[in-house]
This record gives sequence, structure tokens and C-alpha cells, in this order.
Amino acid sequence: MGDDLELVETEPTGDHPISITVSRGVVYVLNASGSNCMGPAVSPTITGYRMSAQGELTPIPNSTRPVLGGALSGCTQVSFNPTGDVLVVTEKAADVISTYTVGARMA
Repeated sequence: MGDDLELVETEPTGDHPISITVSRGVVYVLNASGSNCMGPAVSPTITGYRMSAQGELTPIPNSTRPVLGGALSGCTQVSFNPTGDVLVVTEKAADVISTYTVGARMA
């Protein structure tokens, strides 16, 4: 173990992943879909994965959701709350903090 890191797997997450959060074996990625979540053709999203004890990722079906602020959100970060049942996305340009409940199907 020690200080060694070993790549276990890579998964496509979408266009321009900028933030990741993990809670109890569930991983969510914030995809900017362009530089800084800004631009006319930008559709930022969050997408979920299950992570095994060995670090292998499995996409959660139907977990991808659009960021509510859309192309002008300026989304910056995704995080779980302490209990892992709510995702929080900061949207700097839209001046909002969006929350998403994580139900049993999404976790």
C-alpha cells in the first residue's frame, strides 16, 4: 500500500469533467461541457457511477441530469452532503446553489 498509486480504470464521463464527489461507493462527476460551464452550446451535467471496493466504476443508468443554470450557470463544483443523500452544485455565474436528492436508484 504506502504511497504507491495504481490506475484501476478510466470511464468516459462527458465533456470537460471539472469536479468529482464520492460518498459510500457512489461517485458523481460535474461535466462543464465547455470552458467554465459557459457558452451558447454548453449543456453542463452531473453523472453518477457506482465504485467497487477495488475502485472499478459502473455507470448508474439514467443518472445524468442537466445543471439547472444551463449554458450560463458557470458551474464550478459538485459535492455530497454529509449523509450522501443530496448532491450540491455551485453555479457561480447563475448565482445559485442547486441541490439534487439522490434516491435509491441513483445511488
